[in-house]
Amino acid sequence: MNTPDRNRIDWEELKRRMDGIRTALEQDSNSSRKETLLHRARRLAQPLPEAATPAEGALDCFCFRVGDSRFLLPATEVVHTFRLREHYRVPGMPEEMPGVLHFRGDLVGVVDLRRLLRLPAGEPSVAAIVATDGNTVALLAEESEAGRALAPQSLCPVPAHFSEPWQRFVKAVTPDLAMLLDLAGICQFLRTLQSY
Repeated sequence: MNTPDRNRIDWEELKRRMDGIRTALEQDSNSSRKETLLHRARRLAQPLPEAATPAEGALDCFCFRVGDSRFLLPATEVVHTFRLREHYRVPGMPEEMPGVLHFRGDLVGVVDLRRLLRLPAGEPSVAAIVATDGNTVALLAEESEAGRALAPQSLCPVPAHFSEPWQRFVKAVTPDLAMLLDLAGICQFLRTLQSY
């Protein structure tokens, strides 16, 4: 059986056509290559735009989610964040502080913000090791978000209709309803729980 000629590839003709294209590109590209390189050099020689800097007195914050709520903590209070692998339940601990986790050779108390703030149950996946006034605890969250800088004048007082734990543990609210937590207040509350 003979194969039809249309299925055969004429390699010599293909090579001639490729050589013609290469020659045309080389002739055209020598001048355009110089123009392209000049254009790139001019663009790279331009001064960089000034980076946006936070406003004077802005508060850098760590942001995270628990349920449908977003919370903020001053970045100066956040020691470390990581994906939660495990924490150990300790029998007899209050529900707000159900156990401990191991962090850099120390046992750190775990604070379940859902229970502390009486939010619906959920599955935490992030731990934030936070410290203030000599107290170190791990706050459980569902996800962390990009940090943000807050202008102090943008913070609003906690609305009066917020329930008791929110009034106690939230310092301020942003216009987009992210809540700035009062870590010192949370730690003080945990100390009263542990004294029983």
